Amino acid sequence: MLIRKGASIHETAEVGKVNIEGPKKLFTVGAFSFLGKVKLALHEEIIVGNYTCINDGAVLLTGSHDIYDPLWRHKRAKIIIDDYVWIGTDAMILPGVHLGRGCVVGARAVVSKSVGEGEIVVGNPAKTLANKRLVEFKYNPCEFLASNQAWLKG
Repeated sequence: MLIRKGASIHETAEVGKVNIEGPKKLFTVGAFSFLGKVKLALHEEIIVGNYTCINDGAVLLTGSHDIYDPLWRHKRAKIIIDDYVWIGTDAMILPGVHLGRGCVVGARAVVSKSVGEGEIVVGNPAKTLANKRLVEFKYNPCEFLASNQAWLKG
């Protein structure tokens, strides 16, 4: 249904109950990526790379208001999510954020600034942990999901 409305979703991606506000043509999902029950506000593009996992409750916002503008005008900026990114449950990604390859956003983190390759961020506002994640990966989040569904459904 999302594809019919203009979204670009790779045939191997798994997209759950996604609540999308805005033009679907601004939404792109790469190969073997998984999105659970997430909310997307599409004022600008959201580009999800390959082998990425976005857990339930995550919110991605590409628009907000400029708190420093006396007229409180709307501002927009796209969100780019590289390959092998993992966004934890109930995390929020704000306009203009670029999540680098293999980074991890902890559950309930609020990310207002871009995150580098392999970085792990947690908290509100999101802060980088001292350790970094490996950036050579060999997993497929959709494969994990498929095996779980086969086990659960028989």
